[in-house]
Amino acid sequence: MKIKDVEQRTGLTAKSIRYYEAKGLLQVGREEHNAYRSYTEENVQELKRIRLLRYLDFSIEQIREIQQMDTAQIKEVLIDKAEMLDNRSQDLEMKRNLCRTLSKDGISNDAVVGEYTEVFRALDGEGDDDLAECLKDLSCPSMTEVIGWTLLCSGPILWLFINIQEHKWDSLMINAILALLGAVGITGKWIHYLHKRKFQPKRVKKNNRANWYIFPAALIGCVLGIVLIIFVMAEVEIWLAPQGWLFYQLRPWAEFMLILLLMVPAFYFAKRFLFWISGKIRKSSNVSAASAGQGTFRKYWVLFTLTWGTTIYLCLTSATYIMEDQIIVRTPFRPQGKCYSYEEVTKVQTGFGRKMWSLHEYQKKGNFFYIISLDGRRIVFSQPSVNEQIARYEEDTYLELEEFDQRLMQLGIRKESDETGYQDCELDQQYVERFRRIIGNRRGGE
Repeated sequence: MKIKDVEQRTGLTAKSIRYYEAKGLLQVGREEHNAYRSYTEENVQELKRIRLLRYLDFSIEQIREIQQMDTAQIKEVLIDKAEMLDNRSQDLEMKRNLCRTLSKDGISNDAVVGEYTEVFRALDGEGDDDLAECLKDLSCPSMTEVIGWTLLCSGPILWLFINIQEHKWDSLMINAILALLGAVGITGKWIHYLHKRKFQPKRVKKNNRANWYIFPAALIGCVLGIVLIIFVMAEVEIWLAPQGWLFYQLRPWAEFMLILLLMVPAFYFAKRFLFWISGKIRKSSNVSAASAGQGTFRKYWVLFTLTWGTTIYLCLTSATYIMEDQIIVRTPFRPQGKCYSYEEVTKVQTGFGRKMWSLHEYQKKGNFFYIISLDGRRIVFSQPSVNEQIARYEEDTYLELEEFDQRLMQLGIRKESDETGYQDCELDQQYVERFRRIIGNRRGGE
C-alpha cells in the first residue's frame, strides 16, 4: 500500500505519517526491488489509533508507552485521562464564570481584583489547592447522596400512586407534575453519578468511603432522637405541667422545632459514635479525615450549645395547659404562665383544613382543628397531649376536646364552625363523628 492510499484511509498527511515512523511509533516494511515503503493494513489501523490518542492529548512518549501495554493497563490509562479532562473542563467552567463575574464587577477595581486573588491562585494551582480540590469533590456525588436524593424525589411519585389507588382526583394535576419533576430529578442525579463514576472513579470511591456513615448514623440517630423526644415530652408533662392539668398543646412551630432540635444532635452523636467504633476496629485515613470535620463543632461548641439551649427553652415555654376551671398560657417571657378563666375566651373556631399546601399542619386538607381566641391571641388545638392519669382520656381519644367544647358552649362563648371537608379526614370514622359533634355543638343548646 502506497503512502497516498494511507493518507486517504487515515486522514493524516504524509509528513505526519513519516514523523510517527521516525519517532518509532510505526514499523513500516520496504519493497524488495526498490526499497519503497510498503504499508500494511496493520499500519493503517495503528495510525488510526495514534491519531485518536493524539486527539486525546497524549504525547508521543505516552503513546509509545501505551503501545507496550496490555488491555487492562490501557483501560486504566484512559480512565485516568478521562478524569484529568473532566477536571480540566471543571476548571475552565469555573474560570469562565469568574470572567463573567469580573466583567460585571469591573477588572479595574482594585478591591474586586484583591477579592478574587485567592480564587485565581487556587484555579491556577498557585499556593493552596484545597479550594479547587474541595470543589472537585463536591462535583462528584456519592452513592449515599444519590440514594438520599432518590428517596426524597420518590415522595411525589409515591403520593401519586396512593392518590390514584384511593381515587383522589382533585389534586391529580399538581401531583402528576410533581411526580414528573421527581422522576426527572432522580434520572438526572443517577445519570450524573454514573457519568462521574465512569470518568472519575477514584474521586467517586473517595466520596463513597467518606460518606459511609450517613445511613447507619441516620438510623441510630432516629432511634436516639425518638428516645430524646419521649424523654423531653415526659419532662414537659411531669416537671413543667401544673397540678391538675387535663391536656396541653405546644405551639405548632414549637412542635416542629422541638423534633428537629432533638433529631439533629442525635444524628451528630450517632455519627461520632460510629467514627469512634470504626477507629477502634481499624485505623483508617478516611475515618481520620472524616473525623476532622468535627473540629468545627469543638471550636464553636459554646455558641452551638447556647443556641440549642435557647431554642429548646423557647419551645418548652410555648405551651397552653387546660385545667378543670382555667387555662394557663405559657410564653418565653412568662414561663410560669398566665391564668385565664373559661369565661375570658372570646371566640371558638372549629372545622377541617382545606389547603393542599400549608406550613401549618392543622390547615392541611382533612385535618381537624379547634381554635380559641384568648387575650388577643389564637390558640390552636389539633393533636393535644392528654394527662394519662385520667382514665377516660386514655381510653377515649379526643374526648378531652369534646368535653372542653361543651364547657365553653355552656358559658355561651361565640362559635364559628363548618364541617365542610370532613370526608377528607383520614382518621377512623368514630373520631370523625366526634369532630362533627364538636362542630355541631352550639352555645346554650342552640
